[in-house]
Amino acid sequence: MIVVADSGPLHYLILIEHIELLRRFYGQVLVPEPVAGELSAAAAPAVVRDWITKPPTWVDVRPVPSDAVSMIRDDLDLGERAAIALAETMHADLLLIDEAAGRAEAKRRHLPIWTRRSCTRSSTGGRSHSEAHLLPQSEVEQHQLRCPRHSPDLD
Repeated sequence: MIVVADSGPLHYLILIEHIELLRRFYGQVLVPEPVAGELSAAAAPAVVRDWITKPPTWVDVRPVPSDAVSMIRDDLDLGERAAIALAETMHADLLLIDEAAGRAEAKRRHLPIWTRRSCTRSSTGGRSHSEAHLLPQSEVEQHQLRCPRHSPDLD
């Protein structure tokens, strides 16, 4: 399975200390170089910067041809455009992306996507990670996963 990731899903899985689930479910994840750049930016949390500085062996940071990136609408940030371009170039089975405009562009291009938007309220009022394409419900329950915090794009 070919899986390409934008920065948002990686960022949050690192923060909640469940990034290893991507390896368990997919074996390997492709990360476009511009996404790696976003994760290593000074504004990113130290734990995220540390993770991308020495990514695990199952993470493959890939260059993306600039002509492929330039074909993506330019109102998206570079990381989103690169993730979409790499997913198209590699004929990815899944694109992990969470920004609304990026999701819309990926859907327009008929790319299979996963997003944080499918976080659902648990019976205790928290939000659990029950993303159909990312975590089977049994894993959600076993690990008692929670979304890192409430934000408008989770509604």
